[in-house]
Amino acid sequence: MMTNTAKILKPYRDQIDVLDNQIVDLLVKRYNVVRDVAVVKQQHNIPSAIEERLKEVIDRVADRAGEDNEDMLCEIYALILAVACDLEDEIITGESKFE
Repeated sequence: MMTNTAKILKPYRDQIDVLDNQIVDLLVKRYNVVRDVAVVKQQHNIPSAIEERLKEVIDRVADRAGEDNEDMLCEIYALILAVACDLEDEIITGESKFE
């Protein structure tokens, strides 16, 4: 039997679950592209972290997020980018950071 709290929150939790699934699907796609980029960087001896690109992505996120969400989304994106750089490093150097 569902508690009253669970009943009240269920429609919101259902919406969040759908959004979470979409976010995961998009992150999988993003990291698949990151893997492709890492191979290209490896082939052309390009470093994994390019500071101007990282700043460009964070600035774009800040602009798109709006004032109410800017800080938290930039923080989340900083982590997404850090993981992407680690993944690129792993592919370029062959040394795993995710084991």
